Amino acid sequence: MSYHNLIVLQQNPNGSFNSININQAHVWGVELQGRYAWNGAWTSGLAYSYIVANNPQNSLEIPNRPNNQGQFWTEWHILAPLSIRVDLTYRDGYWADSLNTLRIQSAPRLSANINYQINPKVRVYARGENINNERTPDLYGFNYVGAAIYGGVNIDY
Repeated sequence: MSYHNLIVLQQNPNGSFNSININQAHVWGVELQGRYAWNGAWTSGLAYSYIVANNPQNSLEIPNRPNNQGQFWTEWHILAPLSIRVDLTYRDGYWADSLNTLRIQSAPRLSANINYQINPKVRVYARGENINNERTPDLYGFNYVGAAIYGGVNIDY
Protein backbone atom coordinates (compact mmCIF):
# COMPACT_ATOMS: atom_id res chain seq x y z
CA MET A 1 0.00 0.00 0.00
CA SER A 2 1.05 3.56 -0.59
CA TYR A 3 0.46 6.22 2.01
CA HIS A 4 0.70 9.94 1.42
CA ASN A 5 1.62 12.28 4.28
CA LEU A 6 2.28 9.52 6.81
CA ILE A 7 2.94 11.06 10.23
CA VAL A 8 5.42 9.02 12.30
CA LEU A 9 7.09 9.49 15.64
CA GLN A 10 10.88 9.44 15.57
CA GLN A 11 13.61 9.74 18.15
CA ASN A 12 16.41 12.27 18.11
CA PRO A 13 19.99 11.57 19.24
CA ASN A 14 19.38 13.60 22.43
CA GLY A 15 16.53 11.24 23.40
CA SER A 16 13.65 13.58 22.58
CA PHE A 17 10.84 12.67 20.18
CA ASN A 18 9.17 14.55 17.38
CA SER A 19 6.60 13.89 14.70
CA ILE A 20 7.63 13.98 11.07
CA ASN A 21 5.66 13.87 7.86
CA ILE A 22 6.78 11.31 5.30
CA ASN A 23 5.34 12.49 2.00
CA GLN A 24 5.16 9.03 0.51
CA ALA A 25 5.48 5.62 2.17
CA HIS A 26 5.18 2.10 0.83
CA VAL A 27 4.06 -0.44 3.41
CA TRP A 28 3.17 -4.10 3.00
CA GLY A 29 3.26 -7.12 5.22
CA VAL A 30 1.73 -10.39 6.32
CA GLU A 31 0.65 -11.82 9.63
CA LEU A 32 -0.03 -15.36 10.68
CA GLN A 33 -1.28 -16.88 13.84
CA GLY A 34 -1.87 -20.44 14.88
CA ARG A 35 -2.68 -22.60 17.84
CA TYR A 36 -2.32 -26.33 18.26
CA ALA A 37 -3.55 -28.63 21.03
CA TRP A 38 -1.04 -31.48 21.33
CA ASN A 39 -3.38 -33.19 23.76
CA GLY A 40 -5.91 -32.20 26.42
CA ALA A 41 -3.21 -30.79 28.71
CA TRP A 42 -0.68 -29.21 26.33
CA THR A 43 -1.29 -26.36 23.88
CA SER A 44 1.12 -24.23 21.84
CA GLY A 45 0.73 -21.17 19.68
CA LEU A 46 2.58 -18.93 17.27
CA ALA A 47 2.02 -15.36 16.12
CA TYR A 48 4.26 -13.77 13.48
CA SER A 49 4.27 -10.43 11.63
CA TYR A 50 6.44 -9.42 8.70
CA ILE A 51 6.37 -5.84 7.45
CA VAL A 52 8.32 -3.80 4.94
CA ALA A 53 7.92 -0.03 5.30
CA ASN A 54 10.08 2.32 3.28
CA ASN A 55 10.21 5.78 1.83
CA PRO A 56 10.50 5.40 -1.97
CA GLN A 57 11.85 8.95 -2.31
CA ASN A 58 15.09 8.15 -0.48
CA SER A 59 14.98 4.31 -0.13
CA LEU A 60 15.21 4.56 3.67
CA GLU A 61 13.14 2.53 6.12
CA ILE A 62 10.25 4.12 8.00
CA PRO A 63 11.17 4.57 11.71
CA ASN A 64 9.93 2.23 14.43
CA ARG A 65 8.79 -0.53 12.07
CA PRO A 66 10.69 -3.78 12.73
CA ASN A 67 10.56 -6.21 9.79
CA ASN A 68 9.97 -9.29 11.95
CA GLN A 69 8.06 -9.71 15.19
CA GLY A 70 6.80 -12.90 16.71
CA GLN A 71 5.76 -14.89 19.70
CA PHE A 72 5.84 -18.61 20.41
CA TRP A 73 4.13 -19.92 23.51
CA THR A 74 3.33 -23.25 25.06
CA GLU A 75 1.11 -24.02 28.02
CA TRP A 76 0.93 -27.23 29.99
CA HIS A 77 -1.82 -28.06 32.49
CA ILE A 78 0.13 -30.31 34.83
CA LEU A 79 -2.73 -31.16 37.17
CA ALA A 80 -6.28 -29.81 37.21
CA PRO A 81 -5.43 -26.63 39.18
CA LEU A 82 -1.77 -26.16 38.13
CA SER A 83 -0.44 -24.87 34.80
CA ILE A 84 2.83 -23.55 33.37
CA ARG A 85 3.18 -21.24 30.38
CA VAL A 86 6.40 -20.27 28.58
CA ASP A 87 6.56 -17.39 26.07
CA LEU A 88 9.36 -16.52 23.68
CA THR A 89 8.96 -13.15 21.96
CA TYR A 90 11.20 -11.69 19.29
CA ARG A 91 11.42 -8.21 17.84
CA ASP A 92 13.74 -7.56 14.93
CA GLY A 93 16.12 -4.60 14.90
CA TYR A 94 14.84 -1.35 13.38
CA TRP A 95 15.67 2.30 12.84
CA ALA A 96 14.44 4.85 15.41
CA ASP A 97 14.80 7.88 13.12
CA SER A 98 13.88 8.79 9.55
CA LEU A 99 17.54 9.16 8.44
CA ASN A 100 18.26 5.57 9.56
CA THR A 101 21.15 6.55 11.86
CA LEU A 102 19.81 5.43 15.28
CA ARG A 103 19.53 1.63 15.33
CA ILE A 104 17.61 -0.45 17.88
CA GLN A 105 19.01 -3.99 17.95
CA SER A 106 16.86 -7.13 17.81
CA ALA A 107 15.62 -8.53 21.11
CA PRO A 108 14.46 -12.05 22.02
CA ARG A 109 12.80 -12.32 25.43
CA LEU A 110 11.82 -15.42 27.37
CA SER A 111 9.12 -15.38 30.04
CA ALA A 112 7.43 -18.05 32.16
CA ASN A 113 4.30 -18.16 34.26
CA ILE A 114 3.03 -20.71 36.79
CA ASN A 115 -0.63 -20.58 37.81
CA TYR A 116 -2.62 -22.25 40.52
CA GLN A 117 -6.39 -22.03 40.00
CA ILE A 118 -7.90 -22.07 43.49
CA ASN A 119 -11.47 -21.96 42.15
CA PRO A 120 -13.09 -20.75 38.90
CA LYS A 121 -12.77 -17.11 40.00
CA VAL A 122 -9.49 -17.02 41.95
CA ARG A 123 -6.01 -17.75 40.62
CA VAL A 124 -2.58 -17.17 42.18
CA TYR A 125 0.51 -16.91 40.00
CA ALA A 126 4.23 -16.36 39.84
CA ARG A 127 5.64 -14.86 36.67
CA GLY A 128 9.22 -14.48 35.49
CA GLU A 129 9.58 -11.89 32.73
CA ASN A 130 12.59 -11.53 30.49
CA ILE A 131 14.28 -14.38 32.35
CA ASN A 132 17.05 -14.46 29.75
CA ASN A 133 17.93 -10.91 30.97
CA GLU A 134 17.83 -9.35 27.47
CA ARG A 135 18.48 -5.64 28.04
CA THR A 136 18.23 -4.35 24.48
CA PRO A 137 15.96 -1.29 24.64
CA ASP A 138 12.69 -0.95 22.73
CA LEU A 139 13.22 2.81 22.59
CA TYR A 140 16.56 4.36 21.71
CA GLY A 141 18.26 5.77 24.81
CA PHE A 142 15.90 4.08 27.29
CA ASN A 143 17.21 1.06 29.19
CA TYR A 144 15.16 -2.12 29.29
CA VAL A 145 14.54 -3.77 32.64
CA GLY A 146 16.38 -7.04 33.05
CA ALA A 147 14.92 -10.24 34.49
CA ALA A 148 12.03 -9.71 36.89
CA ILE A 149 9.81 -11.95 39.02
CA TYR A 150 6.25 -11.06 39.96
CA GLY A 151 3.56 -12.77 41.95
CA GLY A 152 -0.06 -12.04 42.49
CA VAL A 153 -3.69 -12.99 42.74
CA ASN A 154 -6.18 -12.69 39.89
CA ILE A 155 -9.80 -12.39 40.97
CA ASP A 156 -12.48 -12.63 38.30
CA TYR A 157 -15.84 -11.29 39.41
